[in-house]
Amino acid sequence: MKIKILISLVLLNIGCGSSGGYTLNEQYIDPNLQSYVNMFQSDMLAHNKNMPISTSVVFDTAANIVNITGSEYAIGVCEYSQLNKVSIDSAFWATASEIERKFLIYHELGHCVLNRVHRNDTADYQFCIGNLQLTKSTCPTGYWYDYQRPVSIMNAVIIPDWEVDDSTDAYVNELVIELFQ
Repeated sequence: MKIKILISLVLLNIGCGSSGGYTLNEQYIDPNLQSYVNMFQSDMLAHNKNMPISTSVVFDTAANIVNITGSEYAIGVCEYSQLNKVSIDSAFWATASEIERKFLIYHELGHCVLNRVHRNDTADYQFCIGNLQLTKSTCPTGYWYDYQRPVSIMNAVIIPDWEVDDSTDAYVNELVIELFQ
């Protein structure tokens, strides 16, 4: 009888209130994500948003994130509760560029901390591949690129690294400013 009770208590402890080495009632930020959360907080303060980040930020599996969101394309999710939680797809993170990581963390904290919703509007963007200084008339045939560029980090689709290069720092800054308005 004592063994059955002990096993039941162990199983109950595994199934309730604990995940990934932290309890659901206390804030936990994975050490590998801490610098991105710090960057978000610093930018938030720089834009006169002085609010605490009382949100856990952790890695999770793609399968769990898909289960929560219902979208097979989700790579992150904000779960609202007494203590909000951001979950990041660890497999995506392992291959993501620095800018993709920043956009993902800012996007999910935009939901959990700033209560922002998706903003999927876009603007026309055109450039010559290989030389951003060229115009459409001076760009070699086949190298002119026309597309719709997201105007918000809160776009439901993460902005891929190939859309953000060294010459588009102004674009990244615009997205950050828009987030904190």
